[in-house]
Amino acid sequence: MINNDPVISVITWDGSFREYFHTVDFFCNQTLQTQKYEFVWVEYYSSICGSLEEKINSYPNAVSLCLGLKAPWHLGKCQNHGISFTSGEHLVLIDGDIAVDKTFLENDLTIHARYPDTAVYYRRWDEPEPADTDLPRDKSIDYLEKNCRLENPTNYGGCLTISRSLLDSVAGYEEHPLFVEAGAGNMELYTRLRNAGIPVMWHPYTKIYHPWHSGTIPPYDTDKHKKQEWLIRQRGLNIDTLADERQVDAYLQSYEQQCRSRPSGTVRPAAFVKRLISRLQFLQVR
Repeated sequence: MINNDPVISVITWDGSFREYFHTVDFFCNQTLQTQKYEFVWVEYYSSICGSLEEKINSYPNAVSLCLGLKAPWHLGKCQNHGISFTSGEHLVLIDGDIAVDKTFLENDLTIHARYPDTAVYYRRWDEPEPADTDLPRDKSIDYLEKNCRLENPTNYGGCLTISRSLLDSVAGYEEHPLFVEAGAGNMELYTRLRNAGIPVMWHPYTKIYHPWHSGTIPPYDTDKHKKQEWLIRQRGLNIDTLADERQVDAYLQSYEQQCRSRPSGTVRPAAFVKRLISRLQFLQVR
């Protein structure tokens, strides 16, 4: 805990792959009073680079937390550790490379005051790949507002704001190994929030921005993401609400049994097309 009694805990994460650290500056230079919120950068591995550490240490309400865990990295474990480490009742759970307006936190408190006990997602507007990727680029809000565009209107990985008590009611993020590295961990959480009857909304006007970087779209792991898609469907059909690794194991066992019983070479065109259409929703972590 950084501040004695923060209203908001802003939590982001990394697996030692972030290329830029502008998110620290955007969230630590808000119009909301510093003592009202804390900022925590959770690193999955054992250390962070010197420039990031220096940046974080320059802000009185910011701290880094290194978990020292073994590869591969896991978003859910980072976020759950960050939630346990912090104390604000209002959680702002963000991707580690987004940019926001300086009034973001104040506006977020306003929307939650208007719609209490609601999970609020923010649409992420992406900067297109520049013609010359070697040149330093402007990351100011003015530039991003003019140049970013909406590529995926249901990117659940950009930013979720929710009360600690509501997130606790669904046992936080799923930590099963199925959701290591880039994937659909955020969509899985969204599914359980919806199943629990928690109102979910997309903020009607506030945007978050994602400056382009070389790892914007990570490789697509066909087998892993097929399993994630199937698991999330089972979560929905069974109206599951809690993160539960043993339950995921049981679902995956059923999945493997179905695969073994299906004739080899069987193709389901409708399902294949559906997976292609939804692919960008799964590749939303970085």
